[in-house]
Amino acid sequence: MTEQPRHSPKLVLIDGHSLLYRAFYATRPLSTTDGRPTNAVYGFAGMLWQILEDEQPDAIVVALDTAAPTFRHEEFAEYKAHRPETSESFYVQVPAARELVEAMGIPVVALEGYEADDVLGTLAHRARQKGYEVLIVTGDQDALQLVDDGAQVLMPQKGMGQTQRYDVQAVRERFGLEPSQLPDFKALKGDPSDNIPGVPGVGDKKAAALLQRFGSVEGLLERLHEVEDPRLRATLEQYREQIPQYKRLATIVRNAPVPDLPPRWQPTAEQFARLQQVLESLEFRSFLRRLPALQAKWLAGEASTPTVEAPAEVRTMGVQWSVARDEEAVRQLLRRCLQTPKVGIRALLQGTHVMELQLTGVAIALSREEAVYVPGRAAVASLFDEGGNGLVGLLAPLW
Repeated sequence: MTEQPRHSPKLVLIDGHSLLYRAFYATRPLSTTDGRPTNAVYGFAGMLWQILEDEQPDAIVVALDTAAPTFRHEEFAEYKAHRPETSESFYVQVPAARELVEAMGIPVVALEGYEADDVLGTLAHRARQKGYEVLIVTGDQDALQLVDDGAQVLMPQKGMGQTQRYDVQAVRERFGLEPSQLPDFKALKGDPSDNIPGVPGVGDKKAAALLQRFGSVEGLLERLHEVEDPRLRATLEQYREQIPQYKRLATIVRNAPVPDLPPRWQPTAEQFARLQQVLESLEFRSFLRRLPALQAKWLAGEASTPTVEAPAEVRTMGVQWSVARDEEAVRQLLRRCLQTPKVGIRALLQGTHVMELQLTGVAIALSREEAVYVPGRAAVASLFDEGGNGLVGLLAPLW
């Protein structure tokens, strides 16, 4: 039941605007008692929280768009020109979302002249060169072009409740193409959401068939005489100059002037205290209830490659937390539990499917003022053996 160690550090890259936008429409209207809308921030926070618990990244970055035009607008004035106006109640939530992210010690990168996709693409490229495993979390299909053997994309589905993970094989199965061919695909078929016209009469199937045969739009244009359909050949010839431009618009930049890769994400007790203040301001009571367990877990060094000794005790919301780091500490905890009239127990699980969930730790409240976290990996991984002597076995008298 013990999770296998990960040999490569993991960088998680989050498309902040994309997830906020999706959360805005997927989450029921919410507001604070003084009338501030919060539904987008709430949905975004839930997704971010789940990512931290499920993925346990070594480093994490949130990328945001800016209001300034990008180089794509300078090249093609009609780029994204037909997008409908977004509600003002969405835009007023962006600063609150940024404050929430920064309170957690997560770097936020927004670069004028570039889109969030370009920030993600550049950081993903640098990380892969340095041997990182990369996960990009976004609702934008454009990011699928960044998928390779060490980079995957996680996309929310059906609002925010489900996700789809794309590796190279998943991209091939969906599009019949390699991830690197997706800008060519978009150049041929167009993209109404970005107002890229594409080639008239070329849809998904025809674009995929052309790229399967010719490899790229450059290969297609070089061998245009091999296209048998005279009408299609004539149309492609008519758009010979525009097609490469459409591909440039659809291609995510890998060399944007963004800061270097962030250091390992190691939140501090001070940052958690700041996060508590932000959550209280937003009136996110459900997150406040979950905060102590998350704080104890991360301050206990439960990130995937713990290298820094964290404090053994932290204080959150008036509760004194300690960490049972070894078997003897767990046995002492058990004796105290058996002598306590009432205890609260919460199992911390990891995974997306019920049949594949793994127990990663247990939080035990001994009173309203005191709680203990028993981590499930690192120093006490042996507690989870299957011989009845693991954590579940030790705590069996409580069941």
